[in-house]
Amino acid sequence: MNYTEIQAAKNNSAIPFCKNFSLHSKYNPEREAAQFAATILDGRFFVVLGLAGGYHIRAIHERFSCAKIVAIEQTTEDISFLKKIPEVSKLICENWLKIFTIDEIQEELKKSYRPALDGNLTIIPLRAWASAFPDAEKKAKEKIKIALEEISADFSVQSHFGNIWQKNIFLNLKLSEKTTDANERLSKIPFEKTAAIVAAGPSLNETIKKIEENREKYYVVATDTAFRALNARKIFSDAVVSVDGQLVSCAHFLQSLSKKTLFVFDLCANHCAAARAVKVGASVIFAQTGHPLSQYANKQNSFIPLFAGSGTVTIAAAHFAILAGFKKIEFFGADFSYNLAPYTRGTYLDAQFSLNESRFFPRETAFDSLMFRTELQPQKNGTKTTKILLSYEKSLLDFMKNMGFSAEKNEKTKIFSSKTNSPNFPKINQFNFKKFTEYYRRKLQNFNENEESEELMTLLPLTAWVKSHNGNESPLIIAYNKTIGYTNKL
Repeated sequence: MNYTEIQAAKNNSAIPFCKNFSLHSKYNPEREAAQFAATILDGRFFVVLGLAGGYHIRAIHERFSCAKIVAIEQTTEDISFLKKIPEVSKLICENWLKIFTIDEIQEELKKSYRPALDGNLTIIPLRAWASAFPDAEKKAKEKIKIALEEISADFSVQSHFGNIWQKNIFLNLKLSEKTTDANERLSKIPFEKTAAIVAAGPSLNETIKKIEENREKYYVVATDTAFRALNARKIFSDAVVSVDGQLVSCAHFLQSLSKKTLFVFDLCANHCAAARAVKVGASVIFAQTGHPLSQYANKQNSFIPLFAGSGTVTIAAAHFAILAGFKKIEFFGADFSYNLAPYTRGTYLDAQFSLNESRFFPRETAFDSLMFRTELQPQKNGTKTTKILLSYEKSLLDFMKNMGFSAEKNEKTKIFSSKTNSPNFPKINQFNFKKFTEYYRRKLQNFNENEESEELMTLLPLTAWVKSHNGNESPLIIAYNKTIGYTNKL
């Protein structure tokens, strides 16, 4: 424990000490706290380094009554000790304050801080605490920085896709009523085979021969981009997974679709692609990969829960194979790097770039523009990669390890195996779109934007999009009205 005792100030307020060092004024900690808060110009979300006696936190709240405050202490033992101070014991009961240890702050901040609603985050060190515990201050700031980088990246994605996600989810929820054979199809997956997860990296041009020569050995799970490339080579896909909500995703499914292929679409995925698969009579199963509205709609287990990392379809396809019960999973084309081209032959980009090429702008130039969007980093095997691709690869490797799979030595493909994996799909219940929208609309009409609720969480990605497109014009209200509109129209 880092605190040594509690003493009474001249005005009888309890103040904590670290040896001979007082964390607050020995005369009037409340007055000192008011002066401290007066130096803060503005803010709606504060991270205060140092709980100490809590007087400074009370003063910040009195100055900014609508703000949320997170206080950080070094250990749970420190927090327990500080509860002996009457002011701290009162603060712990306040719903506008959350208290975490330094080790907790990185993950908890990602849950608590919502940029679209909370605005900028302000870090405020209690000066005495920072002086008494300089190493703790440094560690806390480092963890906060990492959390904010992750939150910023997530917010950026939501700002770009929040609107299309919300629309796709409602359209796909309604479409899901037409899919009825999910449990039967999932139960018939031959998990004694090897699951081949096929991505669209350039190495697939070479490694695809292994699937061609041993097709019966594999249950082929294609990512959406690789699906068209496999079709071009006349290789049948047992299943295909798609999570991308953009309209361009429909291009993966414009060719003839086999009714024998199982199509797994995230609820956020492009609705036109899913609708086309349903229209031709193919087996379609919907999944939810973490969008709060999708999770909210899945209370009755109507959809497969898939993990997609940071939106990586390869991880989603791998999770599908793991839930199916495969003990051996082999990745093809999961390069996370570039060779002479960013993708394998036969993707929709080949057709798209061929249509637009000319003598002065060949399709190779278009492919080069994809590879050189960000700075490339050379690798030992002669390929080149980027920071974001390396992060995707790390996410995949971490995911497989966390799911209990061990990597096997292999040169051209990635192979993972587990001795204990078995089928683990939940029973899929039929979704009732009308019942859901009536319930959701009723709950939305009564929710309080100042209180944490499941309904509020369902609006956050769309709110991020609204905020980035409409400035400061009440983004939550606009997101609310758009969502109510969706539930009324469909």
